[in-house]
Amino acid sequence: MDLVLKEALDPVVEARLKAAGDDPKAQEAALLSLKVLDPAAGSGHFLLGAARRLGRRLAQIRTGEEEPSPEAYREAVRDVVRSCLYAVDKNPMAVELCKVALWMESHVPSKPLSFLDNRVKCGDSLVGVLDPKVLAEGVPKEAYKPKTGDEKEAAKAARKANEMALRGMADLFSQDLLTAEEENYAKVLEEFARLPEDTPEQVAAKAKLYETLREKGTLKRLLLASDLWTAAFFQPLRGAGPFITSDHVRTVLQGGRVAKELEELARDLSARHRFFHWWLEFPDVFQKGGFDVVLGNPPWEQLQFDDREFFANIRPDIANAPNKAKRDAMLEQLHKEDPTLWHAYLEARTEVSATQAFIHNSGRFPLTSFGRINLAPLFTELARSLLNTKGRAGLVVPTEIATGAFNQYFFADVVERGELAALYDFENREGIFPGVHRSYKFAVLALKPPGREPARLAFFLTRPEDLEDPTRVFSLAPEDFALLNPNTRTCPVFRTRQDAELTRAIYRRVPVLWREKPEENPWGARLLLMFMMNTDSYLFRTREELLNQGFRLVGNRFVRGEEVYLPLYEAKMFWHYDHRYAGFTNGSEEGTEELPLEAKQDPAHLPLSRYWVAKEEVEERLVKRDRNGEIVWEWEREWNFGWRDIARSTDERTFIATFYPRVGAGDTFLQMFPKTPSPEVLALAGNLNSLVFDYVTRQKIGGTHLKFHVVKQLPVLPPSAYRPEDLRFIVPRVLELAYTAWDLAPLAQDVWEEADEPLREAILAWRQAAPTHPDSPPDWAEGPYPFPPFVWDEERRARIRAELDAYYARLYGLSRKGLRYIMDPKDLTERELADLLSPYEEVEDPLDEKAYQKRAAESRFPGETFRVLKEKEIRRYGEYRTRRLVLEAWERLSRDKMLPEPFAGGVL
Repeated sequence: MDLVLKEALDPVVEARLKAAGDDPKAQEAALLSLKVLDPAAGSGHFLLGAARRLGRRLAQIRTGEEEPSPEAYREAVRDVVRSCLYAVDKNPMAVELCKVALWMESHVPSKPLSFLDNRVKCGDSLVGVLDPKVLAEGVPKEAYKPKTGDEKEAAKAARKANEMALRGMADLFSQDLLTAEEENYAKVLEEFARLPEDTPEQVAAKAKLYETLREKGTLKRLLLASDLWTAAFFQPLRGAGPFITSDHVRTVLQGGRVAKELEELARDLSARHRFFHWWLEFPDVFQKGGFDVVLGNPPWEQLQFDDREFFANIRPDIANAPNKAKRDAMLEQLHKEDPTLWHAYLEARTEVSATQAFIHNSGRFPLTSFGRINLAPLFTELARSLLNTKGRAGLVVPTEIATGAFNQYFFADVVERGELAALYDFENREGIFPGVHRSYKFAVLALKPPGREPARLAFFLTRPEDLEDPTRVFSLAPEDFALLNPNTRTCPVFRTRQDAELTRAIYRRVPVLWREKPEENPWGARLLLMFMMNTDSYLFRTREELLNQGFRLVGNRFVRGEEVYLPLYEAKMFWHYDHRYAGFTNGSEEGTEELPLEAKQDPAHLPLSRYWVAKEEVEERLVKRDRNGEIVWEWEREWNFGWRDIARSTDERTFIATFYPRVGAGDTFLQMFPKTPSPEVLALAGNLNSLVFDYVTRQKIGGTHLKFHVVKQLPVLPPSAYRPEDLRFIVPRVLELAYTAWDLAPLAQDVWEEADEPLREAILAWRQAAPTHPDSPPDWAEGPYPFPPFVWDEERRARIRAELDAYYARLYGLSRKGLRYIMDPKDLTERELADLLSPYEEVEDPLDEKAYQKRAAESRFPGETFRVLKEKEIRRYGEYRTRRLVLEAWERLSRDKMLPEPFAGGVL
């Protein structure tokens, strides 16, 4: 909470006091004119913090003392509570608790409890009219989209009636009238707020006057018009009507009456859903442009109806049904067995559906109402819209507000307008939030008035004190977000300032894989998700099913006459350059087992999958047709290329890609189909599997998935980066790593056929020096091949990968010091870390193992890159083998003048 107040409240207070000058009276007036809101206040925790902070400052101004007396402090807090603080919450009990908390904090023995009904209110902050101009514009047509429980014909009739009403809306009603009425009501409330509360009688009189104001004809009319407009989104669209339309809103605004049943419907829906019309609840605030500060920790859950949650206590048998199909069947039976519970279930579903419809269609949340609705982003967009032009917001929200795909439009808009003040990401490992899982990530998000000041950011914090470490905090300007995530403008996740500097330097040199605007896709790549594991499951067959149907296993495919079922590969079956990393034991559904070394050394051994899918279904997904059925894209090669979607920045490795045969792939194994010649695709594979690329990927992944929008924005060397000598170095090495089994002979054949003569000579020379299998393909192998697969040799593969890692690090512009950093930041001395982009090294011999271990043990640098890989290798080999092999490769290539010139295709 203190961090939120420091980022959001303190700067506003300082600016207001500075503008007031040195006069204590002016400073007091400036402080008491502040308007501070929590739109999801709960029991008032954040407002209490604001009250204490503002109260102390006000008492200091009044007394001129650094430590005011308790009496002066409490008097000041009382004035702050009754003048500055506003709260809204949907839960009536929370509202009462908030009032009690504020009363207890601000109670002065000689005075009665303050009147708070005009400032602490019950309602749904997300549902209702925020800006009265929507009343003048009428109910939008989107309000009549059918919801759960609605009838399509009724919705169509209601929409047509509304269209008729909208045609005359602009001519018959003026926004100016609304503005004038709002101004008059705001003035009345301003005068009301200034009434004294020094005696019980004054408080009682104030309460009675407020009730009278709320019952005045003008306000009741505006409230009813706002209720009607909002209720149009919630009303059941069934039967013949009548239905609420723009005509009814206009009628009430003009002083007329609507049908009693529609008025009662609007008021009933308003009470049930707790509509909250901001412009009428706090008109004095909005007449001055909005709130100065918005604070809070809004709810983080999704707005979604869950059958299992509804039935958990009343019908656990339905809640615990083994799958959706079984649950649906039980619900159908419930309709007959228990109509009362069935209708209660339908009503609950309808209420959630109606709220979802309002969020999606009302226009109040143009930047956060995408996909599955999450409440935290909605409250964040609301907070921004409630601020005045000089206001600031501070909220505790899930980190996905800045990194998630569904929030990209909101975050991009905040960044582009220069409104991001700070984003501090925390892991809950130390239980900052006791009721939240220890792995959950949340952030303190601070918004400011538009400006070009760089935002302050920090990630992977575990406690607020981590912000005192200057290596943990870094700055990014709006143009940096455009550089690092040009398509989404979402936030990268750097552990340290050094990570930010190094990643920024890489992006200035290397372009992203696929820029969307303007379109730049140098690899001509098409990205594809082949089969959904849930919705496509009806296409899948198990080994037992196929054997029972008379299919026979050939390799790892099932064949019956002309019918072929191909294996459905899943992400856990792969590793770098290894499409035989793991398989399902005997094709069962029990889980995967890693293939033993002897299996990998057999080029005819193929892993079995959990499921198989018809060949024609796979072929259909490797073709794209237009509306006329004409083919506009087709993948014609007999091999595929993909990467693991499930990934974390804290795993042993993050980006894991491989070649594999032309078979099916599940939804956690995403596909990339480049247009370029095969030798260049091997260079692309070497790039994506390199340590330097993995390092950058770790700076860009905030969750557990590597979806298309993330991968498109990773810095990938384009085809133009590779000179012929680069391909002669890379292609033979990647080919040996990938081509270890006969089922990838088509890949080797394509590379051979598309290689020029110098590259062929390099491949032949490499093959002659490498162990290969005898020229004896299995019966199931089809098509030509240039030579048998390479032998799987663990030690040799480790050395080859180390050479590729060193080579790509140089192509990306890294110095040896930069390479040391990405493998283990604790390898660098403080002087080396001070300027990471400089090639200067204080360490003379990085391969001195004892000196390295001493540096790493003594380092207090908070960053980490491949810690899990390092720890695993130390357990297995007694050393961080990857680091040694890569640095040895760098030294060897440097000595033999084989290190490439760095690619420089970006803006350096």
